Amino acid sequence: AVDTAPGPEPGEVFSDDGCDWVVYKREGRRMVVSPGRHRTLDVVYYYPRGNPTPTEDNYLSKCEHSGITEVREWLARTAAEKKTPAADAATPAAPDADGDAAMA
Repeated sequence: AVDTAPGPEPGEVFSDDGCDWVVYKREGRRMVVSPGRHRTLDVVYYYPRGNPTPTEDNYLSKCEHSGITEVREWLARTAAEKKTPAADAATPAAPDADGDAAMA
């Protein structure tokens, strides 16, 4: 089945193994799954943040690639890590009915 869900979009950033990566593009890639058998897989090409943006002429040599599901997991994990409990704790508590700040 073809994954028809949108994204990830070019330019989105995710972290994996201590490195930040930038999505270059998503496309179908025909891969050999066994001798004489091919499948078209939904892959995402990405490159290290800070490196020059690849071009259509060099992205196959300049980018890493992974399956769409794996990249979506990295994007979700990166987004969740950016919303840290420490940031939530820094938000002052709303006052209660007596005007005192609620205790956490």
